[in-house]
Amino acid sequence: MIKNKAMVDGIDCVDDMIRKCNIVLELLEKKGKSPNNEKFFQRRFSVQQACEMVKRTRTSLYRAEEESVITVDKAPATNRNLGYTIEQIYKLQEYFGTKPARREGDPCLKVAVQSFKGGVAKSVTAVHLAQFLALKGYRVLVADFDPQASATNSFGFVADTVFTESNTLLPYIKGDKEDIRYCIMDTYFPGIKLIPSCLPFYDAEFHLAFSAARSESDEDRIACFTEFVDAFKTVEKDFDMIIFDSPPALGMITINILAAADGLIVPTTPAF
Repeated sequence: MIKNKAMVDGIDCVDDMIRKCNIVLELLEKKGKSPNNEKFFQRRFSVQQACEMVKRTRTSLYRAEEESVITVDKAPATNRNLGYTIEQIYKLQEYFGTKPARREGDPCLKVAVQSFKGGVAKSVTAVHLAQFLALKGYRVLVADFDPQASATNSFGFVADTVFTESNTLLPYIKGDKEDIRYCIMDTYFPGIKLIPSCLPFYDAEFHLAFSAARSESDEDRIACFTEFVDAFKTVEKDFDMIIFDSPPALGMITINILAAADGLIVPTTPAF
């Protein structure tokens, strides 16, 4: 086939757009991991904050330090306490028996952050709620169901350059995996694990819809709307709270999330 000038110019234009998009993705990745090319939890907590989080007095914390439960960093010149890391807070909570956790027999609470509209801070709410709970000492799982992957990106990843559909829930939905442990990963934030998302995860929407359409019985059809109920039963014992970050649409993924969730948070934009 002979390419005319318009076709060549069009191909060059698309190539240039792809090149520029890749540059933007590289910049976003660097910004997300600046200044050390790695996202990590840097915050330290004052003695007063540590007392509130551990639910013990200063004297009890100092005694734990004397007993070498933890070793707190000191300023060389003044010997002043530089603050407690979150890992040290967790260790003190375990030492004093004040680390919050669900009691034996209590269910793992699953909360969906959901709105059928985009741009209402669903991902921001989901991520900040997870961080708040983790700081309290709970074991938290964030499940990102949005192919835009905003929650995934919030943990320092540029999702579409790091993950493929094999890292998402899609293999479980297609029946290639028996449970969902394969896609649960650590994050930089202590106490929080993540099920990531990326653009190819949108295929889950079509797969669930086609499966429901092809179902030969009502039981099989209903199962397509409750796929996530069974999925998260496979990992509930490992967590105290599971936070679902939902896509901004009423589709098969959203309905599955609503079926699996115990509670619902609906962010709304300010309006009259």
